[in-house]
Amino acid sequence: QHAKPFVRGNKTDRSDVAGLLTAFTVGDIRPVPIKTAEQQDIQGLHRIREHHKHQRTASINILRGLLREFGLVIAAGSHKVRSAALAALEDDDNDLPMALRHALHELLQQIDTHSAAMARVEGALAEFAERDVSSQRYQTATGVGLITATALSAGQGELDRFPSGRHFASSLGLTPREFSSGNSRRLGKLTRRGDVYLRQLLIHGARSLLQSAAIRRRQGKELDRLSAWAIQLSDRVGHNKAACAVANKLARRLWAAEHHRASFDPNHVSQPPVAH
Repeated sequence: QHAKPFVRGNKTDRSDVAGLLTAFTVGDIRPVPIKTAEQQDIQGLHRIREHHKHQRTASINILRGLLREFGLVIAAGSHKVRSAALAALEDDDNDLPMALRHALHELLQQIDTHSAAMARVEGALAEFAERDVSSQRYQTATGVGLITATALSAGQGELDRFPSGRHFASSLGLTPREFSSGNSRRLGKLTRRGDVYLRQLLIHGARSLLQSAAIRRRQGKELDRLSAWAIQLSDRVGHNKAACAVANKLARRLWAAEHHRASFDPNHVSQPPVAH
């Protein structure tokens, strides 16, 4: 994507190589660091886990849909599927045909297989996190768990290669598009560039932070600075926009924590540099 603007004429191997060499001399284009074998291993585990998660979700949706056609509704939540489905299959008073009962039972076994495979992958990721300092530091942040921490450590490596937290957030597509000209500055939607998986995990973590903050506020408990800011922003602009903004702030603060080799502090207040 960076070399394409420098390719002149028709697409040939010669013009592609010339474009690559020209792009290599541009200082603003930073090369992607080569990943280690362990980083590729962890990223592979994440892809396998996503595969099993998608297959499990598809099987759960088929199971829900087929049972719903016979008037058997399963409540929301993947943890409620097994018990409700078994109760429906063992009930002789409903109208489920015997052939469909056997097929749905096999589908339920496939769901259990995918869940067990995901648990084994998560166990391997936990072992990696126990010996990886960056993953342990990331998990101190609100809204960041084992999956996000290990994916961030394996996918991005050393965050010091980014000049600032904004550069890191921009690399994940968490900053708005800019349509500015002259003295007029216009900001649009998120760029959605970079790693889709990491951006998705950070936004899900931001949603978890917002949900936790809303529950604590209803219970009358004290909120930290980050949670208080997030819940006020959600009240003003809506849940979805607030989740993207909180994900942006999480990315910046994760960069700062890694840059300064410090634990995540939700009550941290940035101090402007002293002018000399």
